[in-house]
Amino acid sequence: MVSSFPKKKYTDGQAQAKRLCKGVTKENTNLRKQLKVFNSSVDILRQHDYSSFSPLSWEDVSDVSSAIYSINIPNEDGVPVCIKRSAVDAQNLISRCWKEMKYQDAEMSNTITAYFNQCLEIEGRLSSLASHHEFKDSNNLKGLYSIHTKQLYDERVRLFGACNMFKKFITPSPEVSNYMVDNVQEVNVLDFWNAGEEFESDEDDDNDSDVEV
Repeated sequence: MVSSFPKKKYTDGQAQAKRLCKGVTKENTNLRKQLKVFNSSVDILRQHDYSSFSPLSWEDVSDVSSAIYSINIPNEDGVPVCIKRSAVDAQNLISRCWKEMKYQDAEMSNTITAYFNQCLEIEGRLSSLASHHEFKDSNNLKGLYSIHTKQLYDERVRLFGACNMFKKFITPSPEVSNYMVDNVQEVNVLDFWNAGEEFESDEDDDNDSDVEV
């Protein structure tokens, strides 16, 4: 009778190798993420005159014999209090910056989405008016249609203006991008440039209102 022990041992070895490979891959991914966060933090620190911080390369962190893993840490804490406070301030600044950036991105995206949804809503009203059985003979319906047409144009101008202002920071959704391509001929370029200037003027007014007299 042939023993099943070698076969079982081989199977266990395969499973262990798979677990090991999976673990290595997971740690590799985590290390790359941590490296990206670290270097991003260093960039922000250096922008605020903390020039003593230096970014790390993948070769540095992936080599266990690298100097960053063999630095002798003294038994006693010899770091001056002022340095500690600067480090804490820098960390808090980084945290606030990241939160503010995410908040600004969300606000810009929400603004574009709001204008886009408003355009679709007005188009629905226009379609409903045009399909009304009394539309051809009703001056009231035609007048209302004209008002909604003007509103649609204004909303498209705001949408184009917002997308133009925010294009360096966020990318509109495919639906918004396709809508703009389909309706680019319907909007005067000068109008949405002027809309961008109005946005900036509104921001200046908001900033002025925050200043105490």
